[in-house]
Amino acid sequence: MTLRISRLLRSIIACEVVILLIAGGGMFFAPDILGEHWAWMTLPYNTRFIGAIYIASMTSALALVIYPYWSLGRVVVPMITIFTLIVLVISLLYLPHFNGPIYAVILWFVLYVMIPAISLLHLWLYRNQRMPAQKLSRDLRLWLNAESIMLGTYGIALLIIPQFASKIFPWELNPFHARIYSVAFITPALGAYLLSRSASQAGTFVLGITKMMGGILPIIGVLIVDQSIQRIAWSTVNTWVWIGLFAYILVSGILLIIASINTSNFPRSIAIMPA
Repeated sequence: MTLRISRLLRSIIACEVVILLIAGGGMFFAPDILGEHWAWMTLPYNTRFIGAIYIASMTSALALVIYPYWSLGRVVVPMITIFTLIVLVISLLYLPHFNGPIYAVILWFVLYVMIPAISLLHLWLYRNQRMPAQKLSRDLRLWLNAESIMLGTYGIALLIIPQFASKIFPWELNPFHARIYSVAFITPALGAYLLSRSASQAGTFVLGITKMMGGILPIIGVLIVDQSIQRIAWSTVNTWVWIGLFAYILVSGILLIIASINTSNFPRSIAIMPA
């Protein structure tokens, strides 16, 4: 049996799940209520998109709470770490944007300092943890590598050249939101990269669920908002590129779930390697 994660890490991630459920569910399903308590002012499309990102992120964190073993944590914890670190750095760079209630701003920074700090600590503590190496099927390995490059490249572009990279969004983004949204692409890209090195059925399934939610919810959110304010130009190329990107993420997630069920993708381990 693989190493069980510490009670501290499991407790922190459990708290994160509750927060993501409240924040993500509120921003997506009840934006008029929770939006008033957010750390900065958001417009309708951004509100639903933030909710979609949070709900998708919650799925992988919840999976680790339910199955608290490092065989899954070796993928989920780095994803949590990169997500929270990027958001923390961008938040510090754009402090003037945090014009919401003071309690919301304080809670935001407490969480985005505490969670990456504890995650980094455990990545260090478990750095020498060794696990059976999974010899992945060639097709699955190539698929994961390609996804990592594609999603990672776009996420990095949102960080570096936000005004250009965000042009495919069907609504206008300022640099702050564009950079925050980079985590929606960099996080699953990191997960795909880690799985391409050594995958487990549990890790592949969880990444699939996360991507499926991260693909379908943004599209649903846009459709819901546009029913009331109708500001999306559905005849433009960028709108359909954006729809296509998230549709791809959705389909990719479904295919990863299917791949996780197919045991031929995960032949028995023949070696031992660092996790």
